[in-house]
Amino acid sequence: MNERSLNYWLAAGMRAQEQFANFEAISHFKKGLEILNTCTECPERDEIELMMLTPLGSVYQAMYGYAAPEVGPAFSRARELCQRVGESSQLFAIMWGNWSWHLVRGELKLAMSLAEDMVTFAKNVSDIGIMMEAYVAPAVTSFYLGDFAACRKWSEEAIAEHEDTEHCRIWSTMTGQNSAVHVRTYLTLALFHLGYPEQALKLNEETIEMARQIGHPFSLAHALHFTGWLLVNCRMGDRLYAAGKEELKIASEHGFALWESTGTYFTGAGLFLQGELDESIKLMEKGIQSFRSIAAILTLPGQLGILAEAYIKAGRLAEARSVLNAALELAKGNSDRSRLADLQRLEGALVLLESGDQVAAEKCFHDAIETACSQQSKAMALLGTTSLARLWLEQGRNDEAKAALSTVYGVFEEGFDTEDLLKAKELLTKLL
Repeated sequence: MNERSLNYWLAAGMRAQEQFANFEAISHFKKGLEILNTCTECPERDEIELMMLTPLGSVYQAMYGYAAPEVGPAFSRARELCQRVGESSQLFAIMWGNWSWHLVRGELKLAMSLAEDMVTFAKNVSDIGIMMEAYVAPAVTSFYLGDFAACRKWSEEAIAEHEDTEHCRIWSTMTGQNSAVHVRTYLTLALFHLGYPEQALKLNEETIEMARQIGHPFSLAHALHFTGWLLVNCRMGDRLYAAGKEELKIASEHGFALWESTGTYFTGAGLFLQGELDESIKLMEKGIQSFRSIAAILTLPGQLGILAEAYIKAGRLAEARSVLNAALELAKGNSDRSRLADLQRLEGALVLLESGDQVAAEKCFHDAIETACSQQSKAMALLGTTSLARLWLEQGRNDEAKAALSTVYGVFEEGFDTEDLLKAKELLTKLL
């Protein structure tokens, strides 16, 4: 076995990864693996293959997306090797890669099981860096399952008890992203759903600044991506457009396929919220097409939902129905449920435009409210109730509308200058 040559390609790959030269890193690791394929199996050979495969899996995720077909086999083989010759840190990095691969493919029940395994593993090895990474996994998975309170609990516990700047930096070379940034992006969105939009916007600004200070391009693109979802929720089109453009710029410069697709999408969504329908729809369609091409499923229901909303605004109801049906099918299955309530609300709005069937639309709005309440999402309960109250106002059921909307509006303690709360207050004024 030519150890000198193998060590050269391993060191070259690691150096390229540290410098965010991902194309070069992939090339170097692959050349080393080609040499290994000619070597007889032995513990020394397996150790070197493991040292190459683990970072290669992370680079694949950065370049091609978490759910890309190259990712799964790399981590599967790495886990097989790790069980023979690996150490606890290597095994955990592989567990993390395997979890994130299944997560972004929309396999949430399996992802939660893997996340729970990671927490158990971390507690057994008592490594603060591993503990931080492990706690991120159930926080993230809980969010997409629609359990925003659990997401907040896991996130805040990770930050309060396990966060360490240096360990987060070290582990970012193994997972591809900084966990201090990662966990805050989900805490931000959980806070929004739980009824704290001002706190969410403040934490988002702090997270973006943290990502800039760290100087880790993938983590900054990641933070900008989740800024996109927050600004969609807050209906801040100009800021959303700027965040999408910056995410797209970073992704294009570094070859981050996933963030390039979502940066394109959010640029379009920002234009939509500013009233530019034609160009916004083209960009959102392009972003979704790219997103699907890398086997990503997670967040697709939400992306399709905003596109459906744009189609509705443009009067393209048949296309709106097609993408909304696809979004609902995904969200009701084993995929992202974080925006299910909003999709149900949108369906009610679309039914009214398609057929004027107020009974069917009312059921959709009730479904949206029920989903939001089960998820403890005050934000989505407000949207669903506002739509229902508007329908009841048209039917002359003013007292019912006022009672329902004032109850939901009354649970908020902040964020009264955000668009959804302003619209709810305006409707309440009409109901007096």
